[in-house]
Amino acid sequence: MIARLLASAALGALLFTQTPATPAVSPAAVVESIFRPATGTPARPSAAVAYVVGTSEPAFAFFGTTNLSNLSNPPNSRTTYEIGSITKGLTGILLAEMASRGEVTVHDRLETLLPEGDAYPEAIRGITLVQLVTHSSGLPRLPGDLSVGMTDPSNPYAHYDEARLLAFLRGYKDMPGQSTITPTYSNLGFGLLGYVLARKAGMPYEALLKARVLEPVGRRDTSIALSTDQRAGLAAGHAGSVAVSNWDIGALGGAGAVRSTAADMAKLLQALMHPPDGRIGKAIA
Repeated sequence: MIARLLASAALGALLFTQTPATPAVSPAAVVESIFRPATGTPARPSAAVAYVVGTSEPAFAFFGTTNLSNLSNPPNSRTTYEIGSITKGLTGILLAEMASRGEVTVHDRLETLLPEGDAYPEAIRGITLVQLVTHSSGLPRLPGDLSVGMTDPSNPYAHYDEARLLAFLRGYKDMPGQSTITPTYSNLGFGLLGYVLARKAGMPYEALLKARVLEPVGRRDTSIALSTDQRAGLAAGHAGSVAVSNWDIGALGGAGAVRSTAADMAKLLQALMHPPDGRIGKAIA
């Protein structure tokens, strides 16, 4: 996940399976034993947990407080959290969905998707979408100029817009010994994937994600820009015991910008376990 000190909680989705030889275990008891001792602290103020057993409806459990200055304010299924790099999974499904429509192929090169594609070095032009989605593009974890122009260190991605991203790519040079064979985790790569998919579709990443991935699986309380109700129910980020602002991810939104709730994450979990009919189910599969 994007390394961060501002994370306010873990939003978990647990799948329990049992065999006849396994002693009966209550999933609720397992969740309680894991999360009760680990929450309510400056490191993990709260957790909203969704879990699904087989084909049953989701169950939920809630721990801690959404703000350490108010210990009697526990989360619920509609509490909004930053889901961080779980966003990458959504971006991957989006790629599969667009490929199923024939809008892209996973082997498309960036030179066909970036504006003025011949203006970039070969190390960028030759990267394919499948390399971005499998962390095998050779791109570093973060762009080297991320701190340039940063005005708010507590919100370190907010300033990194499309112009900065494209300028970095145009001036990109391979790192010594860099290899595209050994996968290297790259927030830059997934942010770039979200950017080029949105550009190909001719719409903002958030609108595209909602139309193609979130709404088809019934997720209507998941977004990047928050509504008034979502903002009111947002779990506060913390640095130590002090509440701090949440992060805005700018042009790299496909790597980690999405906010969601346990109720909506449960819908995603159900879709992953049992892909629905239609195009979105095929994309998930």
